[in-house]
Formats: sequence, structure tokens, C-alpha cells
Amino acid sequence: MKITLSIIKADVGSIGGHIKPSETMIRRVKEFIATEGKGLLIDSFICHTGDDISILSSHTHVVDDSKVHKLC
Repeated sequence: MKITLSIIKADVGSIGGHIKPSETMIRRVKEFIATEGKGLLIDSFICHTGDDISILSSHTHVVDDSKVHKLC
């Protein structure tokens, strides 16, 4: 089985400039990906650099899969 790793970044903005997303925003993204990604993703990891949220996911779909990109 081939596994694809996708890293998708979203510049979501933040309170007080480009510091970091709120804890509520990070938690909500984690919950959304965990819930909506069932059956689509094998695993995921959510992190941020500044106010950019990054979603690292593993899946068995092709690179640039539209369903994975739409989810993220």
C-alpha cells in the first residue's frame, strides 16, 4: 500500500497580529480534522508557525487529492 503525506497550510490570521492562532482555533481544527477525516485520513498532526496553521496528514489517496485538500 502506498501512503501519501500531505502538508497543507492555512494563513488564518490571529488576534494581535501574526503571532499565533488562538488555542480555541487550534483545538477546533484538530476536532474538525479528527471528525471529518475519518475514513479519509490515516492520521494527522496539527501545528502552527506564527499564525499559519499546518495540517500534516497521511492517506492512501493520490498527491493533490481534492477530497483531502477540501477537508483541510
